[in-house]
Amino acid sequence: MIKLQPVNASFVRVEIDDFGLEQDFSDFFTCLTPGYKFMPKYKSGIWDGKTRLYNQRTKYLPAGLVDVAKKFAALREEEIEVNIESNEMSIDPEEILSFVDSLNLHARGKPIELREYQREAIVRIIQQRRCIAIAPTSSGKSALLYCLIRWLLAKEPEERILLVVPSTQLVEQMYSDFADYSSGNGWDVEQEVQMLYSGKEKVFSKSVMISTWQSLNSMMKNGTKMFSDIVEQTTVGLYDEAHGYKSTEVIKTMDKFIHAYRRVGTTGTLDGSKINELTLTGLMGPTFQVTTTKQLMDDGHVTPLKIQAIVLKHPEETRKFYKGMKYTEEINYIVASEKRNTFISRLALSCTGNTLILYNFVDRHGSVIYDEIVRRNKDENRKIYFIHGAVATKEREIIRKIVEIESNAIIIATASLFSTGTNIPSLENIIFAIPTKSTIRVRQSIGRGLRLKTGKKFCTLFDISDDISYKSYRNTILILLFERIRIDDQEQFDYKIVKIDL
Repeated sequence: MIKLQPVNASFVRVEIDDFGLEQDFSDFFTCLTPGYKFMPKYKSGIWDGKTRLYNQRTKYLPAGLVDVAKKFAALREEEIEVNIESNEMSIDPEEILSFVDSLNLHARGKPIELREYQREAIVRIIQQRRCIAIAPTSSGKSALLYCLIRWLLAKEPEERILLVVPSTQLVEQMYSDFADYSSGNGWDVEQEVQMLYSGKEKVFSKSVMISTWQSLNSMMKNGTKMFSDIVEQTTVGLYDEAHGYKSTEVIKTMDKFIHAYRRVGTTGTLDGSKINELTLTGLMGPTFQVTTTKQLMDDGHVTPLKIQAIVLKHPEETRKFYKGMKYTEEINYIVASEKRNTFISRLALSCTGNTLILYNFVDRHGSVIYDEIVRRNKDENRKIYFIHGAVATKEREIIRKIVEIESNAIIIATASLFSTGTNIPSLENIIFAIPTKSTIRVRQSIGRGLRLKTGKKFCTLFDISDDISYKSYRNTILILLFERIRIDDQEQFDYKIVKIDL
């Protein structure tokens, strides 16, 4: 017999009367951690590389995994007793849609209608206490969150809703989006919504708080009363870009929110690993697919995408010299490559339309590319912007808005700041100046260029990689490119491979 009892919004307690069965249960919720072989604890022999979601000492299981526990019992043909409210709620879809229609949503001063997949998604989200909605960039995630918030507050005005986003820039953007949606219905965003980050008021005084995990983690570490107040008051947790919430630090913070019995995550994509999906499900709930990027393109909701996978083949003597180097060594080599940086600069200047260059290292790569572009630029009317962590949030937002009225600007920005959430409809070209191991970041970055804009026919992604192979040896950067191409092919994107000798 397996029994599940509620503890709080973060955990359920598992009671199993057979030790062998409990061990099998624990193994069912145990997986190898992605990249464990490269982690110091594993290398030093003090950790076996596995993540265990069921704690055999406390008997606690993340609350979002109740349905997964039921599947385990079914597979083992074991009896299970669940003394927990069902995740599914019986709410009439017509009631939900009627309410959503009454909101009279606006965007940029004009009335908008939710697309059919958005209407289906908001019904599904409202009918579940916990879930993760997988919706690619430009599918309208902020509208889904807005409708959910309005529904919850209409049904229970005393709800305290915490909306967590990845960056301070997105705090501002989400607040602005909510104000935009409300322009046709009179909802007072200033009265109902507050922003929490450095320099902002630190009192949970309104119905909705928009914050970042960085702010929440900082308050938790410092043991502030403000953090305790937020934890005590929060009844609903909404988590944008939910794929990024699997780190140990973030999980510890989320576990503190023991009163947030309603949780909803949104993300463009998950990384495909079993343990990460189980972790996120445990924190927020089961996943469902809202729509796909390909479907959005086919339906004309986003700009068509063309991908050029550019393979820069380095000279033979270089490839021979660097044969067998580690990934970090490859990265250090390519960011310092003068020929490579010159190629990127020339490519950006040859592009027509607003162009975004994404890099990782400010001083040794981003600034080098910026200086090279400025030096080579012959068009005095062409605007060139350099964005990094030291550039204030408000200044970045000003630059984003300036770009909207430009037609041929170049933005050189760190991938961590501009790969997620940034809305630049007039963006026509994206250049990956440095490769990444993260398929999620690639998918999110692609979304920066898919927003519709009058006169914009398509967006071109230049995915720059490097061939430093020698004879039978294949370097990691090149292998990662092949993995991205495999995904591009699966998603039926329009791509071609271009080989260039440096």
